[in-house]
Amino acid sequence: MSRKILDDMRDVMRRRHYSIRTERSYCDWVKHFVLHFNMKSRDDLSEGEKREKKD
Repeated sequence: MSRKILDDMRDVMRRRHYSIRTERSYCDWVKHFVLHFNMKSRDDLSEGEKREKKD
């Protein structure tokens, strides 16, 4: 999994002054989601949007 995605998430949450516990929780959920679906890049995250548009 790309560390860049989680680093970007952390940067945004810190700029918005989220609590550290919220930051950890959100990052953990995203990490589990990405690992569950074997996603390798941000392109994999946008794959669902492409499928919805085709239908």
